[in-house]
Amino acid sequence: MQIEKEVAAEPKDSGTAEAPANVGNPSPPSGRAVFVTGALKFLAWMNLIICILGSIWIFRELGVRVIPEEESLLGFTEKIVNPFGVALSLAVFLQGIFGCVFLLAFALLAENTTAIRRALSRAGEGRENAAAAITDGHQE
Repeated sequence: MQIEKEVAAEPKDSGTAEAPANVGNPSPPSGRAVFVTGALKFLAWMNLIICILGSIWIFRELGVRVIPEEESLLGFTEKIVNPFGVALSLAVFLQGIFGCVFLLAFALLAENTTAIRRALSRAGEGRENAAAAITDGHQE
């Protein structure tokens, strides 16, 4: 009987849902979160640049071997491709690309995790107050 009275006393839904107070006004991320994501993005781009430059250097130094005319059996200057140097150069280049992609994805993951945590903490503030009122301050 008491439940029926409480249900009857509740106002009918007018079709518009009330939005939480902070939904349209998200709080800015903390300074530490901005620093961490910025540092990850910086490291990602530096990794890519350094690996590309290193790959070019490795290819020039180890990828091609020049044999002078005096040592050549054919009588002219030869250039011989070193497959291990080329493979190492290619491996460093690909590591730079995939490392950059991984670090940028990790930075995006950190940004999204921070945004989710902020949204849940704002939504949880109202729930904690409601839960405290329902339980009259008793904890299980």
